[in-house]
Formats: sequence, C-alpha cells, structure tokens
Amino acid sequence: MIAEIVIIGDEVLLGIVREENASYIIEELTKRGFIVRRVVIIGDNLDEIGAVIKDAFKRGAQLVITTGGLGPTEDDLTLDAVSKAFNIPLEVDQKCVERIKSFYGENVPKSAFQMARRLKGAKIYPSPLGLAPAQLIIMDKEKFLLILPGPPREVRTLLPRILDEIAKIIGRKVKCSIRFYVNAREAEITDILAEVIKKFGVYAKALVSLCQGGKLPIELVCFGENMEKCEEKLSIVKKYFCEKVRKIFNRKCLDEEF
Repeated sequence: MIAEIVIIGDEVLLGIVREENASYIIEELTKRGFIVRRVVIIGDNLDEIGAVIKDAFKRGAQLVITTGGLGPTEDDLTLDAVSKAFNIPLEVDQKCVERIKSFYGENVPKSAFQMARRLKGAKIYPSPLGLAPAQLIIMDKEKFLLILPGPPREVRTLLPRILDEIAKIIGRKVKCSIRFYVNAREAEITDILAEVIKKFGVYAKALVSLCQGGKLPIELVCFGENMEKCEEKLSIVKKYFCEKVRKIFNRKCLDEEF
C-alpha cells in the first residue's frame, strides 16, 4: 500500500510557518502498513497542486494526502486545484454552511462560505477545531485522495479515524521493527545490509547518527498481515544478518540497550 504526502502552503516555503505535519502523517500511515514513497512541499499554485497529485497517482500511490489550502482566503486553492485537475464539480455542503453560520452568528463574512464547498462525491469529516472539513474522495476502487486542513492540531484530530476507515477498505497490515547493535563500521556491513534487503524484502539500515562507543545500531522494519508473522520474519532476518557478521568478522551482534 503506497502513499504520498503533499504539504501545501507558501507560508511553509517562505519559512513563516514551520512544517509539522509530515512526520506525524508518516507515523500514522506506517502504523497501518502504508509505505510512504514521497513527501512534497509546494506553494499555493492552482496548476502545480493538481499536477503533483496527478503525478502521485501515476507513480502508483493508492493514497495521496494533502494538507493546507482549505481556508477562506484567495490563496486557499486546494479544492479548486483538485476540481480542475480531475474534473470533479464543487458544490455547497449545507451542513458546513450551518456550522459557519453558527460560529459567526449574524455577521458571517462572505469569504467564510468558501470553507463550505465540497468536491462532489467526497465524504466530509468536520473538524472539531476549525470550520474547513477534511474531505475523502475514492478516485476508483483502491485509490484515495484525502484532503486535510493545514493546522497540525486539526490534522492530529482528524487523521487516525479516517486512516482506519481507509485501511479497512484496502486491507490493513501491521508494521514491526527491531533494533540491535554490532561492533562494526557502516562501510564494513554495507554488503550484508544490501543482501538482507534483497533476500528478505525488508528495510535495513545502519543508524550511524546513533552510534555510541563503537556500537552501531541496526534497524530492521517490515510489514505483515499480523504482528506474530511480522515479528517472526524479523527474527529470521536478524539471525541471518548476525550469522553473516560472525562468519565474516568473527564478531557477535549486541542486543543490550544503552
């Protein structure tokens, strides 16, 4: 299950607002067995937004998640971009209209009603922290476009439940990982890591930045149908890796944390 993330907003690219959504979204996606292939930050440009989302699906993404561009100002263009790129009409969602009226009372700014628009056929997820809802579009049988507001608090509030719903449709997998240590330098074990990745189809990485006292952390990650099978596979991979290290360097893998 392949996912891509598109962060939208000139304010991010100008350094006015620090990007805080990508790492959280990646964490939530990988928990559910999604493999995140790409994260892109782009500005508030109508044609570019549409093109980037289209390209993600062309590359094989089953889920594309966007954040930002759903507010009431002229540079909030995400819905317009998706509408234009995929020929999906925009319509007014009356429940959103009522929420906006309830929030502002008698003097509703005209621009606020921009946040009541929805892409035809989209499922609406009202945000408890804002007026612009998240929108989920099923592009075809197993391709989804999830459009989220930009504020991190709203992303964290909305995302888990929506991802759970998508995972039920696509088929949820689990992510498991293991970390152990070896007395070696990264260059010494490069070939072993490459062999493990090719042979077992797992993610294997030497975490050089976390190396202490000559103890190099090795991280293995894989996805499976259930946690038991996933962990069993990692145990086999670890054993294979450590036997290679012992045979080539006459060294043992180290399991202790530090």
